[in-house]
Amino acid sequence: GGRREAPQDRAEHLQLQAVGGRLARDHHQPAHDRRALRRAAHELRDGRDEGARSIRDSARAPALEGRHEGRVDRLGQEELGRLDAVAGDGDHGIGMLRGVSAALDAAKKAHDAQAGAGTLLTLSGEAWAARAGGTSGALWGVILNTFGVKLGDTTAPDTATVAGSVAAALCEVMQRGKAQPGDKTLVDVLQPFSAALDQASARGISVVTAWQDAADIANTAAQQTRNLLPRIGRARPHAEKSIGTPDPGAISLAMIITVASEVIRKHCP
Repeated sequence: GGRREAPQDRAEHLQLQAVGGRLARDHHQPAHDRRALRRAAHELRDGRDEGARSIRDSARAPALEGRHEGRVDRLGQEELGRLDAVAGDGDHGIGMLRGVSAALDAAKKAHDAQAGAGTLLTLSGEAWAARAGGTSGALWGVILNTFGVKLGDTTAPDTATVAGSVAAALCEVMQRGKAQPGDKTLVDVLQPFSAALDQASARGISVVTAWQDAADIANTAAQQTRNLLPRIGRARPHAEKSIGTPDPGAISLAMIITVASEVIRKHCP
């Protein structure tokens, strides 16, 4: 579009793009590089560590299926673009489609190489950030990278592990993206989603029920962003126009959380 970003927002946008490009070298992923992927493939081809393979298979299946079922289809792309065009450039749907497609391709390659769930998610995040570009692409790269590091490759995650992964992703997104709750961004979904998972973990609720309940909260929170004024990013100069329209980044995050809920229900005890 023809809208100009404020200098501060432009600087933050460029910083996040740089973050996306550095994900493969980031110090947060010491155990999830491509060498680890190749080692996992060699181990499994040689027939070693059958127990670890069983755990790895059960853990990575939801990750791969989530990347597949979570594709942003053309209708979803158009809707996200429509929401973004109200006060932005209207390219959020295109960016999400590119990012999810790239993540899916990377996930398939990692799965074929017998990588674990953590490595699969990390490589998917790298691909998403590189292909989607922009602030949203960089943040989704950060989210998936953080999930991959926290979940790891060999242990099927329980509610506490999942909650901790989401909480870590929230922290990384807020630190790198500089957004706070109330700024009308995906943080306004990720924060209550994380809080709901933390509460469920403390009560000993299963990961399936915890994620499903937290997904409901995430969808409600996404819709509630329609009442907020954007205080950061490209929409800020046109804040009043966005009143009554939910944030597209919040909506797309809630969409993916919802899809992931169905995958987790199928694969987790």
